[in-house]
Amino acid sequence: MVESDEEDLRSRTDARLARKSEEERLAGLAKTLVGLSPKQRGRLELDGDLADALEEADRMPNGRSLARQLRVVRRQLREGDVDDVERAVHRLLNPQPLTTPPPASVSPADPIETWVQQMAEEGSVEGFMAAYPDADRQRLRTLLRNLTKASGKAAPRTKRALAVAVRQALEDAT
Repeated sequence: MVESDEEDLRSRTDARLARKSEEERLAGLAKTLVGLSPKQRGRLELDGDLADALEEADRMPNGRSLARQLRVVRRQLREGDVDDVERAVHRLLNPQPLTTPPPASVSPADPIETWVQQMAEEGSVEGFMAAYPDADRQRLRTLLRNLTKASGKAAPRTKRALAVAVRQALEDAT
């Protein structure tokens, strides 16, 4: 009898707001999943139907077809365990910091800066690709070419873009 009294106290508006809030959560998660690279999604170990829906979304141009596919992804999320997927995405996008701090003599940006400097000096990404074969070679070569061509105000920006790509490749490797 207590349960029915509690259900009566919950208004239709509250129920509608709860459903709407859950749908917004699913929509945000679906957009986040579609925005991830296939390699990142592979690390999430998603179930087959959801992974297929996301692969299909990758092939969709922007517009109505993509919006329709996002609804399919939301449906697949509803059928699966949303909380597990959400936790996995959170862990992927917000990796845990190291449990032990790095030595004081080495800053956390040193490996990235070292790779960027080495690529700039050699004019090649081959050394980096030998160490990290899964990195996006085409993107790195494009950014390195832009860095060699850049001058003036554009040089720091292109160097930063290359550093971001190197950081992403290092994160994907771990």
